[in-house]
Order: sequence, then structure tokens, then C-alpha cells
Amino acid sequence: MKAVAFCLLLGASLLGVACSDDANDAIGGACDTIVAQCHVGRSQSECIDLVGTLSAECIDCIGTSGCDYPSCQVTVPGCRVPVSLLK
Repeated sequence: MKAVAFCLLLGASLLGVACSDDANDAIGGACDTIVAQCHVGRSQSECIDLVGTLSAECIDCIGTSGCDYPSCQVTVPGCRVPVSLLK
């Protein structure tokens, strides 16, 4: 019985990995930059809600620009970082 439960748990965890989405990874990376690295914004979840509405190019720029991410508003057309995520 324990072996069956272990196999089910293992299968469920592998399914979760297979279902991860590149867009979600990019949004999480952008929010890691904003919240964890740059200490801006109230929480990771609030950041994810706000950043999730931005274009993929804007999100990628934020994730790779470090604390200079506000410059993405200049370098990526149409990229408007929400005011609450600016210093």
C-alpha cells in the first residue's frame, strides 16, 4: 500500500513539472527581480498579478535587467511597469 501511495505521489509531482509553463517561469523570474532582489512591491503574489498583464518582451526585459528594470519602459515598446512596482 505504501508503495502504491509513493508511486501516485511521484507521478503527481512529475505531472506538475511537465505542466510548468515558460510564461509562468518568466513572470516568476521578473517578480524575483522586482520583489526579492530589488525589494520593491508588497509581495511576490501581488507582483505576479501585476506583471502577468505585461507583454512577453516586457517580462523578459524585467527578468534580465536586474534593478534597472524600469528602463524596460524605454527599451521595450509598450512596456509600462505598474507604478506600485517602481521605486
